[in-house]
Amino acid sequence: MDASFDTLDHPIVKTAHVAFEREDITPLLKWVKKEKEKEIKDLFKKTLIVRNQGKEAKEIADKYFLETVGRLHIAGEGETYTGKTPAGVVEPVVIEADKALETVSVDALVKFITRNVREGIHERFAKVKEAEKHVNHSIEANREYMEANIQFTHYAEWCTLMLQSIQDIITGRTSIIQDEY
Repeated sequence: MDASFDTLDHPIVKTAHVAFEREDITPLLKWVKKEKEKEIKDLFKKTLIVRNQGKEAKEIADKYFLETVGRLHIAGEGETYTGKTPAGVVEPVVIEADKALETVSVDALVKFITRNVREGIHERFAKVKEAEKHVNHSIEANREYMEANIQFTHYAEWCTLMLQSIQDIITGRTSIIQDEY
């Protein structure tokens, strides 16, 4: 799973810039677990001092601070931090989810997800119907039909199972992390 902080246009980065401008860490603390709060506060104080040492020092201090906040935030989610990637590299659905949170409306996100699922179903269904035209023409045509049929059915099944799994996680019926050992 991609960690959405791994981009330069993530809300954590935007919040950090506001915190630097105001010299107030408070808005950033929501992004890290309570047990990491002191570490971030201490680093923030040091970062503010280093930022005043010139443009290059500011860039290095900011990068180190953001990498640390990102690493601690993602570790708190149980993910592995791989470093930030350039702005615009984030998955479109994450951008839509962030917009939903900013605008306090999920309508665009629902449309985005629904459109993607609908397009996936229609695309696979069209492949089945096209392959069906050639059934019994050859063994290879029959295999192509079966493959298209399987892909269509599995996609529909995957969408349904994914949605059910998400609902189970939200309602506490299961956990994202399963004990496999």
